[in-house]
Amino acid sequence: MNKQPKTQNSRSGFYATLALVGQVGFYIAAPLVAGAFIGEKIDGAFHNSTPFATLLGLLLGLVVGVVLVVRAVLQLPKN
Repeated sequence: MNKQPKTQNSRSGFYATLALVGQVGFYIAAPLVAGAFIGEKIDGAFHNSTPFATLLGLLLGLVVGVVLVVRAVLQLPKN
């Protein structure tokens, strides 16, 4: 009987989607940068000329970023 106006529900869904868009860039970029940084430090510690650990860190960072984005999308409210 005491229903919220339809504009209130659509507004909250809009803001949730807008917040997700803001988070997606961070969710992708932060693990990539961290993986590359850690991989670079590992490569530097072993004085290795091949960037194997850096590439592996980037790949792992990408996987972590995609998992974070998928989890965030699944938490969106259903309309």
